[in-house]
Amino acid sequence: MQQTLTDYLHFRDVRKRRLHDEQWKEVRRQDNLVAFKERESWRQQYQTLCTPDGRLEPVICKTSIPTLLVLGALQGTLDDEMYGMHIDNSNGAMLRSSYIHDQLHDFRVLSRIRTANKDDPFRFCGITWADLGNNGYGPFGRKRDYCVVTSMGITTTKNGERVGYYVIHSVDVGSSMGSGRGTQLGFGFGLNAAVSDNRKYVRAKGSMCWLKCELPNGGVELYMQGFLAPMGNIPEFAVVNSALNAAMSLAQTSDTAYSKKIRWMLHDSVRSTRRRLVSSTDDECVGQCKSHFSGGIKKKKRGLGCCIVCRALVCNTCKTTRKVTVDVGTDSVVQQTRCCICLLCMAYAKQTSATVFAAREMAQARARSNRALSTETAEYIL
Repeated sequence: MQQTLTDYLHFRDVRKRRLHDEQWKEVRRQDNLVAFKERESWRQQYQTLCTPDGRLEPVICKTSIPTLLVLGALQGTLDDEMYGMHIDNSNGAMLRSSYIHDQLHDFRVLSRIRTANKDDPFRFCGITWADLGNNGYGPFGRKRDYCVVTSMGITTTKNGERVGYYVIHSVDVGSSMGSGRGTQLGFGFGLNAAVSDNRKYVRAKGSMCWLKCELPNGGVELYMQGFLAPMGNIPEFAVVNSALNAAMSLAQTSDTAYSKKIRWMLHDSVRSTRRRLVSSTDDECVGQCKSHFSGGIKKKKRGLGCCIVCRALVCNTCKTTRKVTVDVGTDSVVQQTRCCICLLCMAYAKQTSATVFAAREMAQARARSNRALSTETAEYIL
């Protein structure tokens, strides 16, 4: 992360956000994002990974693996971007995946090293495993998985600028993990619980870092750099396309934050005794656009809807429709529903600080941990 931050500050402050055209080739544009790959003449023979003892270990792959660079300006606040990216358990990762479509088939948190706290509510560091599927490598391509150190949080530069970071970095945990002996590394369970047969997978390797810097004008700038090597004999165009899909999926996450907030708001609405009920006298749009509903025919013509959060009537002009993930099953199956949401509730979701909802998730995680500890203690006593 520190190396990527140094590269970003050099790009911004010294290079004045200008790239070497002879080094970088543009390969994709999406919304406000631009992606580049390193030209072959600038590449090293092999990418390298830093080991825990500080050594650089080459990633020997049959395909030339380019370094990728993604730049762009993001909508929303830094807190929203970080809340949209934040995960601290398997269900959280699959919930996020349902919004950003990063093609995760399964995800496991194998070990937690750091978790969120009051000073950094978006902090997480741990060893994670993911099933990436064949990820566009062809109908006969073997599935890929990866085992990485995942770290995220907010840091500050020497000038006091807030920078959010999200890092994945491959870690070698030994071939014994596939046979269920991963507990020797201090994991809560062997990787055998996540991978039934390690022969199904080719272990991908990579190192990617997303930086999101809060600018003085309130905007957020993205700087992402890294590589993803699927290993095996995969054409370069497929390697680049797959890695860019992963890079772009985590590039813009403020909209994911809004959906996560709405999920909490819906949870509160269901539990609240003050929940507003729709009645026959509610004939005015909650958006205060002066639309009135009276009679079944007029209601159909005006596209009458009901906000799933506040339960008020709303017209087509004053509502938005989005998918909200309501549950993630134990088998990682995601349940989504398409919801009608009034613009007032949507504005509340955007304007309310993400730290408010992050604090609730921290409290929920502590309660879940305490319940698990109580259960284990009771079983031990019995």
